[in-house]
Amino acid sequence: MNNMKHRAFHLLLAIFLFCAYCNAQELGKHDFISHGLFFRDIKNPGYDSTTIMRPPSQTYAVIINGNKDLKSNRESYWNDCSFLYTTLRNYYKIPRANISVIMSDGKDPGADITMEDNSVVSSPLDLDGDGTDDIDYAATKENIKAVFSRLSNRIYSRDHLLVFIVGHGYKDKASYISLWGNEDKLYPQELSDYVKDIKAGYMTFVLGQCYSGGFVDALQADNRLVLAACGKDEKSWTRPDIPYDEFVSLFTSALSRVNIFDEEVDADYDKNGVVTLLEAYRYAEENDGYKDGDFSFGDVREHPMASYLVGTNIEDLSLSYIPNPVELIFSDGSGQGKALWATDAIALSPERDGMDWTNSNSDFSQSTDKSVVVKVKNRGVKPYSQADKSVSLYWSEAFYDTASDSWRWDTPSSGDHSCGMFATATLDGTIFPGRETSVTLEKKFDKKTAGQISSDNVGLNYRAVIYDTDKGVADRKATSVLKSVQAATYGNERNVFLANHDGAPVSYSLRFNVTGKDGDDLFRKAELEFRSSGITSHRYTLDGVKEDAANSGTFIIEGNGAEISGIKMEAGECLATSLGCSFYADEAIPDTSFYNVAVSVTDDATGKCVGGENFIVRSLPRKAIKVTPERYIYNGKHFLTLSDASERVSCQWFDPDGRYLGEGYTFAIGDDPVLGEYKVRVCSKKDGALVYDSLKVVNDLLQKSLKIDAATSRVYINFRHELQEDVDVIVSTTSVKGQTTHLPKGQKNYTVHFNSVGGINSVVMVTFIVNGVKTETYKLQ
Repeated sequence: MNNMKHRAFHLLLAIFLFCAYCNAQELGKHDFISHGLFFRDIKNPGYDSTTIMRPPSQTYAVIINGNKDLKSNRESYWNDCSFLYTTLRNYYKIPRANISVIMSDGKDPGADITMEDNSVVSSPLDLDGDGTDDIDYAATKENIKAVFSRLSNRIYSRDHLLVFIVGHGYKDKASYISLWGNEDKLYPQELSDYVKDIKAGYMTFVLGQCYSGGFVDALQADNRLVLAACGKDEKSWTRPDIPYDEFVSLFTSALSRVNIFDEEVDADYDKNGVVTLLEAYRYAEENDGYKDGDFSFGDVREHPMASYLVGTNIEDLSLSYIPNPVELIFSDGSGQGKALWATDAIALSPERDGMDWTNSNSDFSQSTDKSVVVKVKNRGVKPYSQADKSVSLYWSEAFYDTASDSWRWDTPSSGDHSCGMFATATLDGTIFPGRETSVTLEKKFDKKTAGQISSDNVGLNYRAVIYDTDKGVADRKATSVLKSVQAATYGNERNVFLANHDGAPVSYSLRFNVTGKDGDDLFRKAELEFRSSGITSHRYTLDGVKEDAANSGTFIIEGNGAEISGIKMEAGECLATSLGCSFYADEAIPDTSFYNVAVSVTDDATGKCVGGENFIVRSLPRKAIKVTPERYIYNGKHFLTLSDASERVSCQWFDPDGRYLGEGYTFAIGDDPVLGEYKVRVCSKKDGALVYDSLKVVNDLLQKSLKIDAATSRVYINFRHELQEDVDVIVSTTSVKGQTTHLPKGQKNYTVHFNSVGGINSVVMVTFIVNGVKTETYKLQ
């Protein structure tokens, strides 16, 4: 935050002069070093084209420096006011006519400031060094009241008023601000009464005086942001190294993006190009030296405080942007903190089984009757009490689309998907700031439409728009939201169409992210597969994605941020895609888990996101799948088989290099197989749960021949060399699993009896276990 060399030097000097603190009873008495009065050189760097601006003429400011007399008025207060005034004029370009400056003795040429060397001077009337006087009035109750009275006739709901106060604060029956001359005291309720008739959409108070926290209760209101340097029972403090007040100088530094040491300051925490007033407060509060004790002298502390209506757009208020005081949005913040197409503002009902709402509203397996609840919130700071708004709901077959073009929802241009109006409802009554209301909309689909959607195996997306019914228009940018959510649980997949509606070829990228703090867990617990037979015919690049060797047109997503880029699509081309998720069941799954997978679509040419879909995947409690893969040899040919499984499954086999071989319980790998580790992907036919297992195919180091005598139930085993390994043999039939027989070392020829129940024509399987490891099984007949 600050130049550490400055701090280190001046802190040492402050300690040396510690005795001066013992006599300090008021703010400003421990400004040990006299640096004089400062003009700040602050410039507006300009804004990029994406920054939303409101005209500077809509921002007003009142700057107040009280102080009862010459002795009490310190140079730090003038510096604080000059710093803010210069920021307002030079950085934010606020017109001079919109700023009222009320300081000490006003324009009186007599001395009104006592410097740190005990010299006295008259306050310079020019606060920004441009040669023009800026101080308007003396800091008296009459002048303060008159300024606010005049502003009540100039300021309206589209405007913002900033009130900035420094000087001495005291406390008797309540906190108060000391004003110039005649022992004037301005109490919290008096200040509140002065501003009560001002019709500003927003009002911000920045209070730097001692006991400033005592003003919060009297000033707070839905449309007000009240920031205080300290609590109601605390003093506030000046910096020990340069005459500025700690909290307010940090606050202004954040707004001007440069501190009192001319170092750059970045308080744009959300990196949107605008420093809000709350971001400036956060910067000041986090860096306040007296809060953490960096500037500690005994028990000196100040703890800044803020009061505002949480969850409203006062959180967006800045000196360069003034939100609408009434802002109707969808209740989750219209995409704040989540994908615009994955909002919770549209609730599908009835919810038959918790989060499985997609099954009852995204397809027609239950009924063609649909019911949707749309939740609307007033994120503004003033009540909405006029019934001049309505909510229209549209539906469409699932598309990667952010609803930027209404025709995609109203009337299909090429007949490639179904869509249309769902229903419209009027918003009635009053929605108070921070509160929400909801409307229920219903529609009965005709059988033809329902049948078409079902045959396309596609879910439904919903788009809601708030309309101004008086004007018949919609603010699509601020009041449109899209719910695009599909289920992808254990193979319960639906198509989502990726289409190029432009008249020219387009290149798209698909990006995959599992949202939520436990999102990365999904890749440990499941195999996430994205499918589209059409994409495989296009040129593309994979990052964090691999093609599924066993299934054409299927891609396995390996982690968050995975991307399929460079998907080139011709004009009017439409591809069906889907997302599948198969959870691993090598161990029992004890609980139900939900994950949200956001798939976004980016236009490669512009780099902008043009759509997306949110998929809900869910694991259900289930038992583990137990399988036993084996190799057996029959008539000299080698086979891979699943000799045992705890439930009905399908099998896919892969060679040691990962190449897909084929599927089935048993798969032939020839008479001279590649040696190495073979893998099998086992998938439950009940719910799609997965198990991966492997087995090794090695050389027959124990060269041998086998012969069966079915009539006597014997197997003859002849080794080329005397047996030196620890070998067990199990001889089984299709009817009876055999017992383990140990072969003594040092011999070449062995005879093993087996149980021949089931007939002499039964297949006999001879399994060898060498040094405790099952090596192969021979199938004899």
